Amino acid sequence: MTEQEFRELVAEKIAYYRKSEGITQSELAELLNYSDKSVSKWERGEGIPDAYVLYQLAEHFGITVNDLTTPSKPVAIGKRKNRKNFITVLSVGICWLSAGMIFFLLQMLPWEIPKTWLIFIYALIPTFIVLTVFSCIWYKLIHRALSVSGIIWSVFLSLVLTFYGVQFIDGSKMLYFLIPCGVFQAMVIIWFIMRHKTK
Repeated sequence: MTEQEFRELVAEKIAYYRKSEGITQSELAELLNYSDKSVSKWERGEGIPDAYVLYQLAEHFGITVNDLTTPSKPVAIGKRKNRKNFITVLSVGICWLSAGMIFFLLQMLPWEIPKTWLIFIYALIPTFIVLTVFSCIWYKLIHRALSVSGIIWSVFLSLVLTFYGVQFIDGSKMLYFLIPCGVFQAMVIIWFIMRHKTK
């Protein structure tokens, strides 16, 4: 096999696996910390990723480096997607299982602790943190934006319900919490829009 044939083979494999996963060149480039021009160059066979990037690509697609560099039949990557979703759901489930166990233990104490139901509100924060981590590793920019927004609003909700209770929702003082929370949300939206444009 000549060098050009090898480049074309790798180019075809990268394009195939990227399209199978349903992501754009920009999204793949973002995952690898490269520019979309580099990915485009690889897929046109005008260049080839170095050994470590080939390893990263193989890890991301759930295949081997051999699958990317030999003229073998492409491997189905549906299992990889299912594994990502399974790990994400399992991690979120662990957050809620932990919240349920803490709630149960607090109910078993001989003295009464007020507002133990807030444990389930607090569980929203680690849930969105977990989702943010996995969206940074595996998912698209929009998933990251939504999960970061979830952190902002779950912290806001936790603070309000902890210090003022449910009756505070009807009060005008809620604006003092809503305004800074809205500012943070606007900053997140602007940051993600700018990030998307630069990509």
